[in-house]
Amino acid sequence: MEIIATATTLLCVYWSVNKNIWSWVASIAGALAYMFIFIEQNMWSQTGLQLVFLIQSVYGWYNWSKNTHDNKLKIETLRDQSLVWSVVHVFSIIALWSICLFISLYTKSNLPYLDSILTTLSITATYYMARRILESWVFWIFVDISYVLMFLYLGLYLSACLYFILLLLAIKGFIEWRRL
Repeated sequence: MEIIATATTLLCVYWSVNKNIWSWVASIAGALAYMFIFIEQNMWSQTGLQLVFLIQSVYGWYNWSKNTHDNKLKIETLRDQSLVWSVVHVFSIIALWSICLFISLYTKSNLPYLDSILTTLSITATYYMARRILESWVFWIFVDISYVLMFLYLGLYLSACLYFILLLLAIKGFIEWRRL
């Protein structure tokens, strides 16, 4: 199951770089696979995060499908979406506080604050990706760098390698989307 989850995650990001709507199908498959993995491991906060990703992926698939003209996906920037920017950031602050409180009180996380920050930024980045906002890649670059460092610190070298590959794809995604 981990191989399926990893492969679909890589495929999702690769297709996102190339503005391919099938990235959301891969994201749905990856979220479902990771949900099964985390349920089996009794990792309930990670299971919940995958549920959020699953819902966001359905939204992203819907949003990309209705906003494609002549098979070309229109990319926007946060300058074009100032109201979205404001609302998302208020929500992100509330989510960060809530996740941090939950993780520090109800889990035995070694890194509750970093875990909370990266979870919140991942949710925000996925929402921006679903809205086709260029700056989603900037969020992913920061998140991926942080995950690489965190996984190295925790001795999870395979996961660090995965997130290094995701970091390279995020950089490529930013460059490709910026050209539009």
